[in-house]
Amino acid sequence: MLTEDQLGAGQQAMAPEGAEAAGGSAGGERAAIVVVGRDAGDREALSRELSKRYGADYSIVDCDKPAELGTRMRELTAAGTPVALVIGGVGEADPDGIEVLAQVRAIDPTTSRVAAVRWGEWDTARPIFDAISMDKIDHWVTRPVQNPDEDFHQAITQFLSEWNSEQPGTGPRGPRSCATPFPAMASRSASTTPTPTAGGGYSAKTGWSRRNCQWY
Repeated sequence: MLTEDQLGAGQQAMAPEGAEAAGGSAGGERAAIVVVGRDAGDREALSRELSKRYGADYSIVDCDKPAELGTRMRELTAAGTPVALVIGGVGEADPDGIEVLAQVRAIDPTTSRVAAVRWGEWDTARPIFDAISMDKIDHWVTRPVQNPDEDFHQAITQFLSEWNSEQPGTGPRGPRSCATPFPAMASRSASTTPTPTAGGGYSAKTGWSRRNCQWY
């Protein structure tokens, strides 16, 4: 696990064919992935998994106090480090996790906001779906449940690829994505209709599997 003072390197991200996941901006600065949440075990698991797969291209930054997230992001930006993703805990340990992520937009509108939930925490499903509909978060993903967790990495790699595509001189923003922990979820707003991807997934109007999906 790395802090902003320990910007270590690990293995290079393994991006899907045709996707660019290497971190950086038009100026060549290495971007950061910030992990925020109160549960030390969850943060360490996320940071460890991220560092192993993406540490060569991204700085993995740990933030254990959600109230200090804004300060941490501004410090990174001032140091010339763009923030690609903020991955924030949502659940029992972080009941305000969605609001913490929602505040990121005012700090840096280019940063992608990712809610990380535990597999099987069904009570977070509706708040997550509502938050996406209200543009409080951009993506959500289940926390890693095995090592390595390729479902988790497929989602994160896509989020990073989308962020990179939005940087100056690159293409338009891609579709939003998720790796879902809700195998039987009721219908959500028709404003974001799930479409299956190469990784699988099916309509939220009938239920979810633990696969990747895209919302347009």
